[in-house]
Amino acid sequence: MTDRPLNYLELAHLNRVVVMAAEYTGDLDPVALEAAFRLLCERHPVLRGRIEGRVPDVVLAVPSDHRPEMLVLEDVPGVLSKIAELPWDATKGVADLVLVQGEGHGFVALRTDHSITDANAWLGLFRELLRLFAGGTEPAGAGDVGLPKLPAELFHPPRRRRWRSRPA
Repeated sequence: MTDRPLNYLELAHLNRVVVMAAEYTGDLDPVALEAAFRLLCERHPVLRGRIEGRVPDVVLAVPSDHRPEMLVLEDVPGVLSKIAELPWDATKGVADLVLVQGEGHGFVALRTDHSITDANAWLGLFRELLRLFAGGTEPAGAGDVGLPKLPAELFHPPRRRRWRSRPA
C-alpha cells in the first residue's frame, strides 16, 4: 500500500466532490469505457485511493486491491441532478465514473474528491480517459505517475541559495 499525509490545503477540500459530465450521442460500449477507466486508474494511482484516519492524521492511501467503481444509471428526467446528489464518502474512494445510458445518447461523468483534484486536473484526467476510450491503449510514455506532490511542495518549492558577488 502507498500512502501520504494530506496537508492543510487538501484537508480543507476533503469530501467535496468535483463532478462534470459530458454528453454523448449514439451508442457507447460500457465494457470499453470501464476498461479505459481501469487503464486511467492504473496510470494515476491517486484515483484508486481512499482517505484513512482522522484529522489531523489523515492520509491518502492507495491499497493495492482497491479499484474505483463505474456506476451505470438510466437516462431519466433530471439525471444530471441525480448524479450530483449521489452519495460521496472519500473513505470509500476518491474517484468513480458514472455512465448514463439513454436511447441514442447519454452522459459520462467523472467524480473525484476535491482534495486530490481541482478543475484543471479533472479536465486533464477526463481528456486522458476519452483518449484511452477512443484508442484502447495507453498513450506513449504512460506509466505509473505515483501520488501527486503535496500542494505546499508545488506552491513553495525549497529555496535556492543565490550566490552574489560583491564588487571589490
